[in-house]
Amino acid sequence: AAAAAAPAPSAPLLDLPRSLLTTDEMVARPHLSLQQLRINFALVNEDRPDEDCPICLEPFRQLDPIAPGVPHPETAVKLEHCVGHLFHGTCIVRCVHEGHIKCPNCCKRYGAPRTGNQPPGNMRVFEAKESLPGFSVPTICIEYSFADGIQTAAHPQPGQRYQGTLRTAYLPANADGRKALALLRVAWQRRLIFTVDYSVTFGQAGGVRVVWNGIHHKTAPTGPYGYPDPSYFTRLQAELEQVGITEADIA
Repeated sequence: AAAAAAPAPSAPLLDLPRSLLTTDEMVARPHLSLQQLRINFALVNEDRPDEDCPICLEPFRQLDPIAPGVPHPETAVKLEHCVGHLFHGTCIVRCVHEGHIKCPNCCKRYGAPRTGNQPPGNMRVFEAKESLPGFSVPTICIEYSFADGIQTAAHPQPGQRYQGTLRTAYLPANADGRKALALLRVAWQRRLIFTVDYSVTFGQAGGVRVVWNGIHHKTAPTGPYGYPDPSYFTRLQAELEQVGITEADIA
């Protein structure tokens, strides 16, 4: 007897052109990849021809007329875990290229947590009885220490030495300070607080050393690098969110 015909496969989610998925240049930061971001692409239904991409505000197109069954670069695609959020494939890939790991519509996060190239070191936390200006609680002291070491492939001069550092930061031991400390612990674990590079203060003449990496700390109890500073915790939380660290990470 003739073999029964195989059932027709269900329509799969169609990927963007493979050149977009496999080109390393499409991902600016080494911790990101389209696979890690878990972005699946699906063709828009035929009954949405008049919708526009919310990123570029240009209209969607349908299948490529030259290659039937293949998405046109400006065909509408959707993210796997978002409902009804459609974008041009090229627009959402550009968002990945620029380092965004959130849905532009609903801010749903995709992908593995971002990690940095901070070298091995120690983070020691202790409290001092003295209060910071504007506060009546003890002070949380964070001591970061790094020994001299050898640069890796993630640093400016692989195989060459870098200079370590010792830095101390200060937080009030209140609810805001303890929340900030918990978020900074996550940043430390993800190796995001420091990097190895030339210092803005010493320049190239000072050699490559361990330097801050964009998450601002209060490095003095008072004065221009200390307190009082009413907006500091708001700014700090925004900087942490920029590298993917939110209160959800400490819940």
